[in-house]
Amino acid sequence: MEGLYDDAFIAGSVAYVERPHENDQEFKQLAVKTSNFVHSKILGKNEQWCFGETLRSKPEGDSFTITQSSLEADQSQSLPARLALKDTKRRVAQLRDVSTAYLVERTTDTQRLRITFHALYKPEGTPTKDGPVVTRRAARARLLRLARGTSELSQVVRRRRFGVQVFADHSAFHIRNPRCTCCTRKFTPIINLIPRTRCYLCGYYVCVSCSSSEKMETYNGRVATIMVCIRCVKSVAACNFDHMLSVRPGPERVLGDEASTPQSARTFDTSSTATSEFSGFSESSSSQKLGDLLTQVVCDDSDQVTLGQRRAAFLVLEQLLLIDQKEAQVQADKNAELLSAASERQQPTEAAKRAMDVSKCRKDLDACKFASADSRPYPMMPALIQNEEESKEVELEPIIYPIPANEDERLAAIEHFRLHDVANVPELNVICSLAAAEMKAPHSVITLVERDVVTLLATNAPEYWDVGTGNPREQTFCQHFVMDDKPLLVRHAEADMRFYHIAPVTMRSLRFYAGFPVSVPCVSKTPGQPERVVIGALCCLDEKPHEMTRSQYWRLMKLADAASNILERTAKEYIADPENHPLGQNRTRGQTFAEGKGAAMVTC
Repeated sequence: MEGLYDDAFIAGSVAYVERPHENDQEFKQLAVKTSNFVHSKILGKNEQWCFGETLRSKPEGDSFTITQSSLEADQSQSLPARLALKDTKRRVAQLRDVSTAYLVERTTDTQRLRITFHALYKPEGTPTKDGPVVTRRAARARLLRLARGTSELSQVVRRRRFGVQVFADHSAFHIRNPRCTCCTRKFTPIINLIPRTRCYLCGYYVCVSCSSSEKMETYNGRVATIMVCIRCVKSVAACNFDHMLSVRPGPERVLGDEASTPQSARTFDTSSTATSEFSGFSESSSSQKLGDLLTQVVCDDSDQVTLGQRRAAFLVLEQLLLIDQKEAQVQADKNAELLSAASERQQPTEAAKRAMDVSKCRKDLDACKFASADSRPYPMMPALIQNEEESKEVELEPIIYPIPANEDERLAAIEHFRLHDVANVPELNVICSLAAAEMKAPHSVITLVERDVVTLLATNAPEYWDVGTGNPREQTFCQHFVMDDKPLLVRHAEADMRFYHIAPVTMRSLRFYAGFPVSVPCVSKTPGQPERVVIGALCCLDEKPHEMTRSQYWRLMKLADAASNILERTAKEYIADPENHPLGQNRTRGQTFAEGKGAAMVTC
């Protein structure tokens, strides 16, 4: 309302909301609201409108209607906004006997919306003792202002679409592109013959004629003027914003953990001291998944559970326990007892709870950092998506992916450990299953970001993802993930100019992405350089957006650390004896299979 009517709108409130029944496909929502407006006339009274609002949509989903009708005097007296007036009722007039309707429908080209506004003022003439009522003339003026506000909807939508993008932090990097990234005209280094400006979104310099001044509205309602190049304008316009109201707005951040419900009483075998000591750890989706897996491989004596599956499950458990292990021998002894108890069929679920425990991690939400949450500390070349007519006239321009500062160190580590050969490791597949269970997402993969491609190393759904194959790096989420060593969270990829055009979004309709760093030791021992370098990601993906809690953040970090250790250990074993290692045989079979399969599947 404030975006439509600016200073004329004072405040509003929602007193009541009724959600639809599951079987009702037409009725969507009923609400009781109040809106306060500045007086229509100079010497008039401020106006308060108490109304009921109904939202209805067609089952086809191509249109919906919002109807608003004034409440009766006796119906509005008990509303909080009316009670808040108290002694100032005489200074606020009530807007009575008004009905409005908004009809929103798609046009034939399905890319535009038509909004029709209807209004009716039908006074009943019944006197009321509940304070002053807006006069006929003032009511007419208010309805005209409501109608004019409808024409501002397109501008409000446009500036909010710019506001949800991750802008470039100009202070975080220095860029000196010699030519305009749009028209390719060369900037003169000495005399500034061609005026230039810096794009707020991509971060590159462009000439003034290739930029435009746009309004941007952030999640907190702040409106600012920004300069945007024509490439970024087209990229934002090409995004899909149909589902942007389904999650919380604002920068990516974790939510607090929900209050844990008391678990039902269970009977445990307390013959083992290890299980009794660790029985106080809380259960999570990932620990339950790991517990079920351990129970299956320990208690199932049939031929369905192979030796490799048993080994993979316990190696993952061991790595998760080692992450929290301190230098003290006491902790190492406890972990050894817990592993022994789990392998001897003595409560493997307790071992899983201990392995996925994050109670010692930091409790403050600010400690859970995400990459590019508030701004992007590097430039990016926006994808220029052309329509059919333009693509026939001009050759399609290749998409340029961003390159991190430690790209050489990353590629050296990948080549040194021969990580492109370490694919389909059973332990890594188990890690993916635990990550998918933790986020309640159908897909989880581990990726390797190489020079030009992103290769899938493991997954929880081999029937959906082709392990060992790769996609062009510019067609993946991980092209931006490797730009930072912190996790990357994307809740609406289809509305993000960084990802709306990539294959997982366009071909798989994946909207949610959460990537956590998988690293190996850095090969070059340069002074001041970190000991480990990020070479890929543990990713969770879904077609619908998700929120992430503090516990989920730290559990996924723990799983990513375990994946890093397993990947490093497996790579060293493979390098030591590649011919006799199982990966060597699997790689030969995988190459034959991939050659007969044809085109590679989509990676993330």
